[in-house]
This record gives sequence, C-alpha cells and structure tokens, in this order.
Amino acid sequence: MRITNKMLVNHSLSNLQGNLRRLSRTNEQLASGKKILRPSDDPVGITNVLKYTANRREIEQHLSNVDRGIGYLETADSALAELGEVLQRGRELAVQGSNGALDERARAAIADEVQQLLDHVIQIGNSTFADEYMFGYAKTDTAPFQLDKDGNILFLERELISVDGVIDDTYLGKLASVQGSGIEIGVGITLDFRIGGDDAFTTAMSALLQLNHALTNADGDVNATLSQFDVAIDDALRSRSEAGAKVKRLEVTATRLKDLELSTRTLLSKVQDIDVAETIMNLKMEENAYYLALSSGARIIQPTLMDFLR
Repeated sequence: MRITNKMLVNHSLSNLQGNLRRLSRTNEQLASGKKILRPSDDPVGITNVLKYTANRREIEQHLSNVDRGIGYLETADSALAELGEVLQRGRELAVQGSNGALDERARAAIADEVQQLLDHVIQIGNSTFADEYMFGYAKTDTAPFQLDKDGNILFLERELISVDGVIDDTYLGKLASVQGSGIEIGVGITLDFRIGGDDAFTTAMSALLQLNHALTNADGDVNATLSQFDVAIDDALRSRSEAGAKVKRLEVTATRLKDLELSTRTLLSKVQDIDVAETIMNLKMEENAYYLALSSGARIIQPTLMDFLR
C-alpha cells in the first residue's frame, strides 16, 4: 500500500489529538479530585457513586433528626426539673395550709402563692423549643395550656381540668388526632420523641387547683391534697425518666449513624476520588507522550519540495 504524505499528516494529527484528550482528562481529574467526571467514564462506578451519595444524605438527615430530638428532650428535661421544684414548693404550702390554727388571712396568702405556682406551671407547660411549643404533641404552633375566663384549664383548646381540680378522664382518649410526632432515626425506624403535656402536667395542675380550692373554701380539706402532690411529683419524675431513656437511645443511635456515615464516605471515596500521587505521575506521562508525539510528527512531516530543490 502506498503511504502518502497526507496519510502521514492525518495519522500524526490523530495521535496528537488522542494524546491531548488523555492529557486534558488527566488534568481535569487532578483539578477536580474525582476519577469519574461523567457517566461514560465508568458506568458501573457512577451507579455506585449515586448509591453511596444517596445513602450518605439519608444518614445525614437521620443525624439531623437525632440531634433535634436530643435538643428537644434535654430542654424538656430542664422544664420537667423546674416543674418538680414547683411541686415541692406546692407540697410545702399544702403542709402549711393544713395547720388548723391559720386564720383566713394566712390561708388567703398561701392561696395567692399557690395561684402564682399554678400560673408558673402553665408557663412551663407552654415552653418552646426552636419556636415550637414542646408539650402539645404534633400541634406545635399553639400554646397547649390556657386558662379560660372561669379558671378552668384547657389543653389543646379543650377543657381538661375544671376550676376545682377535677380531671376530665374522657378527654385523654381524644388525643390520637394530635399525636404522630415521631422522627425517623433510621431506615423504617421512627421514635416518638415528644413528651405529652397531659402526661407530665395534668396531675400537677390538678393538685395546685385542688389546694387553691381547699384554701379558699372554709370546708376545704387541705390534707387531702398532699397525696395528690405525691402523685404529681411521681408523674413528673416518670416523665423525666422517659425523656432520659429516649436521650440515651438517641445518643447511641447518633454514634452508630456517625460510624455508618464514615464507612459510607470511605466507600464513596474509593470509587470516586483520585489517588493524587498516581494521577500526577499519569499527568507527567501523558505530557511526555504528547511532547514525543509532537517531536516525532515534526520530524516526519518536515521534508518538503523546497528541501529537494535546494
């Protein structure tokens, strides 16, 4: 087969373009730090990259949920600790008020402080975390506890405790529609991290209302409220225990998720990231190959008709 000058030129240019493409690709890999720059570079590898990236984002979202849950529960524990202190003071006032030697003015003074304690418990029950009310289940945009004009306590806008401290037992069965406050902390794993205000505060408010009613009525039995305060204190401690158990679970979950995230990042790095030292060596090899192709092409195409006419 006859080799023409045009064939030599085309072949040399084709080799130069191939060398230049490989040099450009290696340089782009080094600049980006990624082995796979487009799906056509490694169809199998890009599938793994997409899978590991999706897994990492899912883990990061679960970690964010866990951190939010821990923050809520720690704030709730602080509020419940404050509730416990209020209840202890309320019990002390009940002991003072049970003294039969107290006159009407002294009983009224104690009743005034009890009313202040009740207002403070309602304030605690309306605590917020990240601009959301904490103790109203999924209904986070409205203060869960309110006092109506008659002095009855409303929970989620419905009467729960009457002015004399009687709890509406039928109300507690109506809360299903406002629950559902769970967060996803793993694939298919949901934790209901909220502490219901009806669980933590109902008996506390009832005990304070009963004490206030007993102090302001001549026939009121203050001694009977002592057992109510004991129950309320136990309920507050039970709610704190529940919060602590959930915090512990979330902390263990966070540790596991962080380990899983590290493993996923490692797998993603192995598929996607370059070996910098190896890539630099490849870049120098491609540069040398390109310069050699230029040099050999210049020698092959150099002779012209003018060289022979001289």
